[in-house]
Amino acid sequence: MPAATSIVAVSLLAYGLYESNQADVHQKRAQRAQARSQEIATAEGKVKDIRERKQRIRQERVRKAQILASAQTQGISGGSAESGAIAATTSLTAGANAAARGSQLTAEGISRFNQIATTETGEANKSAGRASLAFQGAGTAAGMGK
Repeated sequence: MPAATSIVAVSLLAYGLYESNQADVHQKRAQRAQARSQEIATAEGKVKDIRERKQRIRQERVRKAQILASAQTQGISGGSAESGAIAATTSLTAGANAAARGSQLTAEGISRFNQIATTETGEANKSAGRASLAFQGAGTAAGMGK
């Protein structure tokens, strides 16, 4: 009977080592996903700062163009001032739409990587629990074989 308990102990020890390794693999995946999520959030912050600076510059240019156009085209419709105002509005609208879409994609990316991190952390915890049970069983089996 001692040989059977030794086989069980060694098998449980091997399984425990495997599950311990799996826990490490899942934990590393979770850490990479979390790091990627943080990278995306940091990049989004930088893009947002740049976008805000560009927006302020655009607004200033539009104000200047409106003042110049108003001074040049008092009472004339259909002129270059009107075309310029329409083009500026279209450009600002397109920029706002692009910024909104970029923010949506960023949020989706962050959410996806956070979900991966959560899933991998759960898998790591499961593997660690199985490893712990296997090591306990190996210890018990080894003790029975004496």
